Amino acid sequence: LIDRGDRDVLLSTARNPGAQFSDFGFSTIIARARGDEELAACIGARQELPRRHLLKLLAQASDAVRRNLERVDEHGAGIVKTAVAEATTSLQAITNQAARTYEAAEARVDALQAAGELDETAIATFAKAREAEEATVALARLCNMPLETIETAMAGDRPETILILGKAAGLTWATVKSVLALRRNGQGVSPQTLESCLGTYSRMKPATARQVLDFQRKRGLQQPQIV
Repeated sequence: LIDRGDRDVLLSTARNPGAQFSDFGFSTIIARARGDEELAACIGARQELPRRHLLKLLAQASDAVRRNLERVDEHGAGIVKTAVAEATTSLQAITNQAARTYEAAEARVDALQAAGELDETAIATFAKAREAEEATVALARLCNMPLETIETAMAGDRPETILILGKAAGLTWATVKSVLALRRNGQGVSPQTLESCLGTYSRMKPATARQVLDFQRKRGLQQPQIV
């Protein structure tokens, strides 16, 4: 439900007091709650939410959501307040570390590009080695798209953008499949979604994918869509 359901399904599940979440389930729904204040608040209000997941939720939540959770948690407000402080500190550390990681990844990829060695083999090598940052930067450079666009696509719920980028760059399905496995912090996509992606990728024409990217570049949008 939480992996493939739409927003209404996610909200209904998060509000259901009888719903039981696995550790992976909490990780998945928290990832999908990014930018959704109502869903984040519903998740945060669950009494059984493990502390480490609470910290992750609060780290990505808005100030409004944090304040709301403090008010809702009347009996354990001190715990939430402490978690908010920890999450803020943790988020700053994570952000700084991510920036350093991407700087190193960009340096590696740019060196390959300068040497004329940035190609499908490079992306496939990064993906198979689980070097997500390098694979993300390489795909951005190869497709001449903003890094932020690829980051968003890698973290988002829908894989279509990666399919468009891969087809426009002339990547084989094997390489695209490896990149998809890196999405959403390594959660990848479900077997059912992967099968659907293969069908979409097989039918998609390179010229169409390139046209979509050209259109998005002109409009300055960050999420190419299959039209």
